Amino acid sequence: MPASQDALADHEAEAEAIASALFAAGLSPGGRLLELGCGAVNTAHFLSGRFGCTLPDPSPRMLDLSRARNPGCTHALGDMRTLRLGRVFDAVLLHDALCYLLTEADLLAANAPS
Repeated sequence: MPASQDALADHEAEAEAIASALFAAGLSPGGRLLELGCGAVNTAHFLSGRFGCTLPDPSPRMLDLSRARNPGCTHALGDMRTLRLGRVFDAVLLHDALCYLLTEADLLAANAPS
């Protein structure tokens, strides 16, 4: 199996656990999910069949990967600390990109209401 497929497959169980947690929290199938800092979109690949995913990232290169892997998702160029999409989401997912929030100010900025 190519390395990119290995990386994708490695996220299937994680996505299943996330989906189960979202369902348990009351998110309905088809609910609007915002994944901040989507990156290579390995987790979103498995979640996008269950939720309407919006996938922002500050890197045009990562967004190109995301668009290729998840053409049915909405994509947006932007930094999670300053991005304001002007929409309401049913759930926000921030996991792999959390390590880019290096200060308390970064964390507060990513959590600011739109």
